[in-house]
Amino acid sequence: MFTNRLFIPFVTIALLSVIVIRGIVVAALPHTEASGNFITTSTTIHRVTEDKFNEVIDLSSTVTYTGALEGTSTVDGTLTVRRDGSGNFQGVETFNGFVNGIPGTLRFKLAG
Repeated sequence: MFTNRLFIPFVTIALLSVIVIRGIVVAALPHTEASGNFITTSTTIHRVTEDKFNEVIDLSSTVTYTGALEGTSTVDGTLTVRRDGSGNFQGVETFNGFVNGIPGTLRFKLAG
């Protein structure tokens, strides 16, 4: 009975310690600057919806990266253009290629 009462707080403290130590190690890693270029190689408009005030465009694009990122990505998102010319974009970009020479996949949440 006494052992069970100590077990749960001990496990909780141990897990929190591991989380804190891992966070410190990740924060201590050196940051590497990255540079390069990208170009949108294709865009497909899937649907355009209009109402009295907005034009909503569902689209996808392919982007090619050179530099610290070497590879291509696909973008899927929604562009909303208001009558006054302002707008915003929400989407997801998935990159496949190399990051500083290491193969991998990155997923970005885009908002602008």
